[in-house]
Amino acid sequence: MPNHSLNLHSYNEDEIKQFRKHLIDFYEETKRVLPWRKQGCDLPHKDAPLNEWETPIQRLYEVLVSEIMLQQTRVETVKRYYNKWIETLPTLKACAEADYNTQVMPLWSGMGFYTRCKRLHQACQYLAGLKPSEIPLSAEKWAKDIPGVGPYTAGAVLSIAWKQPTGIVDGNVIRVLSRTLAIHSDCSKGKGNTLIWELANALVDPQRPGDFNQALMELGAVTCTAQSPQCSICPVSDICKGYKEQVIISDKQKLKYDIEDGPCNVCASDPPSAETMQNWVVSRYPIRPQKTKQREERALVVIFQKTDPETKEKLFLIRKRPTVGLLAGLWDFPTIEYGEDAWPKDMEAEFQRCLKIWLDEENLCVKKHQSRGRYLHIFSHIRKTSHVFFAIVTADTKTKEDFFWISQSDLDHVGMCELGLKNYRGALELKKRKLTTLSNFKSPTLISAKQQNVKTEA
Repeated sequence: MPNHSLNLHSYNEDEIKQFRKHLIDFYEETKRVLPWRKQGCDLPHKDAPLNEWETPIQRLYEVLVSEIMLQQTRVETVKRYYNKWIETLPTLKACAEADYNTQVMPLWSGMGFYTRCKRLHQACQYLAGLKPSEIPLSAEKWAKDIPGVGPYTAGAVLSIAWKQPTGIVDGNVIRVLSRTLAIHSDCSKGKGNTLIWELANALVDPQRPGDFNQALMELGAVTCTAQSPQCSICPVSDICKGYKEQVIISDKQKLKYDIEDGPCNVCASDPPSAETMQNWVVSRYPIRPQKTKQREERALVVIFQKTDPETKEKLFLIRKRPTVGLLAGLWDFPTIEYGEDAWPKDMEAEFQRCLKIWLDEENLCVKKHQSRGRYLHIFSHIRKTSHVFFAIVTADTKTKEDFFWISQSDLDHVGMCELGLKNYRGALELKKRKLTTLSNFKSPTLISAKQQNVKTEA
């Protein structure tokens, strides 16, 4: 059992006040300028006229969009996507009424983790269907009632947008609180996670909950980092119990704890290793959850290109992925999945076999084709390798299945998965393209590849 009591993982009232003040002072001095960072709103009376709710609802929408985008995506990437989203769908009502496939999903294309986009759209539709005064003010109610919203998103939106005193827990918060309160546990689950949530709710500043929560995340993102924490400039290092332990260990002294109230039932009891003794804070706080081993999957992908005889535009063949499974419902290029099976021995013969599966042989003429190599795309649980072929076909080529031809300029707007875009760039030997500017944003044009019957050569 751990040689300390559960009381180690708490602050007294004076320490809580000090923690709040130092953290918010740090935030005021160092906070990054981000497009979604604005002041929270004081809420009007529940019976107030609708025009008094316009600003609070807008603020709620902006924070909801940013928080869902920021999950598992870097800030610099989110800034571009957020600006594009808000300019195209500027209000909660606009997002709720937008068609998911043609107006919403294309704005997310390339950012990955596409279920987030679906959840965001569903949440906006649900919220838009409520009267402003009916929108819940508790994070528990949000997580229970609003589609696609969990405890973290609920707490972040309510505290930042509407100044509700509720805590938040994400990876940055777990790291900061596990170190400042010396919690040697996997805080992503079980008793460790329960304790972190209790602490987050107890520590949040009731006067400035949004600023406090953003300060906590900011501290974890820029100062109390996973591998190289800058303890010497940390605003709360003087009350950080993990840092205090590290100083004692560095002085070759022995840690002593009070266990009058019984041993802690949250922390692991594993003895410190030599590595731990050298880098106490990083090694012990928090215990990192074991990563699930990624499985290896393989696929053959063909990028078919032809030229529109009227516009002279280059067109590419695409279709939607299945409605269940990886990247469900997104657009992609023609693909044969092998799963975890080995590669076919003869990839050229496999390419020829695929032509017979996908294309109408009566109208088929492949002018030239070439293998463009293999490209790795890493998901959280899968390492996906695609063997990519590039093929130029005649303009009258038709397909046996539900494919569509799309212009190169429309690929930005159709909601193409990043896996497909990576394979496309490899096939055409392109560098990664920047997002299309908003002034050029439009609904994509899809031409059925089954019905088209153009007699002019590419």
